[in-house]
Amino acid sequence: MKILLIILLLPLLSHTSTTADTQTSNNCASLPIEEKHIKIHFFWHNKFGEPNPTAVTVAQNPIANASSTGFGLVNVFDDPITIGPKESSHLLGRSQGTYILSDQNKIASLMAMTFVFAQGEFRGCTLAVLGRNEWSLNVRELPIVGGTGLLRSARGYCLLRNYNEDNASHYVVLEYNCDVFYKPHFQSTTDYLFTY
Repeated sequence: MKILLIILLLPLLSHTSTTADTQTSNNCASLPIEEKHIKIHFFWHNKFGEPNPTAVTVAQNPIANASSTGFGLVNVFDDPITIGPKESSHLLGRSQGTYILSDQNKIASLMAMTFVFAQGEFRGCTLAVLGRNEWSLNVRELPIVGGTGLLRSARGYCLLRNYNEDNASHYVVLEYNCDVFYKPHFQSTTDYLFTY
């Protein structure tokens, strides 16, 4: 009896599987799969001083106070990123995140941040950056570990260097050159049909 039931249901199961595979294949065939490469250049403005600081210290322990590297200090920021080096330059978006002074021997931080683009083709999209930033190096490199919107699943790297620094006002401008690799995706998940 069980064998007869399996034999009767087999054509039905194979038809369902074929239909789902065909629909999935047709949907996937319409998705763009070619990887794109873009370069993004901007300036990052980080200001601890008044008025209107864009970064604040949220955690500091006695070790950080005594350490020459600030080890253990945690800062949070919401910094403007602009097309030009002046703070009044055209705003490209924001850089939001945290950096933690995490090296006991050198001034270096763990950077975890998101670039939120407010202008241009990638308006509303983000890039996620996570890595080590050794402040004394002329040029530092941070990995791009992801993105959202048109930049979903992005990867790449950013090269950054100090452009201008004003110790009196605790204001620093960094120049970023980012190489981004991504596969264009549709913005709406309704473009993806899932068949069960």
